[in-house]
Amino acid sequence: MFFKIIYNSENRKINSVLKWLHLDHPSLQRLKQLSEGSPETLIVRSKEYGKLLDDLWINGVNKKTGLRRLATLDEWLLSVIPKPFSASISIMDVGGSDGSTTFELVQYLNENLGIEIKAAILEMQLRLHCFRRGFIRYYLTNDKIPFLLQIGPVGILLEEKKCSKMRFVFNPLVRFIKKYLKRLCLENYLRNEGDLLLKNPIAKENSNIYWIEQDLFQFNQALVGAFDFIRCCNILNYSYFSEVQISKAVQLLAHYLKPKGFLLVSRSLENSNSSLHRASLWVRTRRGLKHISDLNGGSEIKEIVQKILEDS
Repeated sequence: MFFKIIYNSENRKINSVLKWLHLDHPSLQRLKQLSEGSPETLIVRSKEYGKLLDDLWINGVNKKTGLRRLATLDEWLLSVIPKPFSASISIMDVGGSDGSTTFELVQYLNENLGIEIKAAILEMQLRLHCFRRGFIRYYLTNDKIPFLLQIGPVGILLEEKKCSKMRFVFNPLVRFIKKYLKRLCLENYLRNEGDLLLKNPIAKENSNIYWIEQDLFQFNQALVGAFDFIRCCNILNYSYFSEVQISKAVQLLAHYLKPKGFLLVSRSLENSNSSLHRASLWVRTRRGLKHISDLNGGSEIKEIVQKILEDS
């Protein structure tokens, strides 16, 4: 389990030092192990998988996920969406990470509506490229950016966390190492061990869930008018994107909705005990997106959506 082999993970002071040095990171080898197993261990494996992703950032995007994280949001959604539905509905979960919360949404809607649910997860940070030679392991992101270098039991996490309090102190060194490794093309000197797909086993083994591996801002003609419902949780917010980018994304997603399809945008504000979801829901009409309802004051981007409507 990387550096955790030689330190006590219950020691908070040591943990703090390791995070400051970028030496504290999830075990990517353990993620591979959890991907396979018996049906009897599925729930246990799924929960551990989600915990390992809790503090993982890839290309500036937080992969935090986990079962029950969006449960109250799912309940609110069902209470405000007009009924009835057709015999089956198609969903796109934008930035659905490992798929665990997508699985719960599919399961919840299926149990309460009694209809077939098909869900696509639009996710760009779906895989890590893995390389190895001897005691050296090396991981690249999907766009070949150095992510993690492991030498024996010690691993150096090369990802910059946007929320890190130590960015100013440590990130210049991180950037230097990343730039050097990228220029060196270290992967050319190692054996390719394939890709690590960041799919939670509980979602991966569900035949009604599949992934679409592409950028949020990339137009896909095949997706136009394909979905009854699109959900964007913890992805379309100002900590990740500019107003121009968010506006472009909303317009693209509106094209992917069927007539009278729904768009949900939310952000989870979390503390040690619970999550507060700020969300807004729109329906696609002939004139564009029509606002339906807000939860806890609504999404932080609802003014952008309103501006799009006024300009259209």
